Amino acid sequence: MAQNTHQYQPSDELLEFLKETVRYSLHLVKHRQPELMTVRSQNEQIYIDVWSKDGSYIMSSATPFGKLPYLETIATDPEKRKKHFEFLASINP
Repeated sequence: MAQNTHQYQPSDELLEFLKETVRYSLHLVKHRQPELMTVRSQNEQIYIDVWSKDGSYIMSSATPFGKLPYLETIATDPEKRKKHFEFLASINP
């Protein structure tokens, strides 16, 4: 794994927030039967990888480390978090 120059450690709450955000995209790959999400850190980014039940890779979502402190403010504020997911629900079928 690449050496990271940032020492930012995302909270469990932020990681769950990122996973939930990715779930709003899963309708695009529903036919592939997404089942498992894994989290990894590489090249100054946090990746959420999505896998099928049979272990086949489906997709990844990358978030730059630089955006994590801002996203943490949304993830930890119930009102901001609610508005974020309401917006995602409004743009995703």
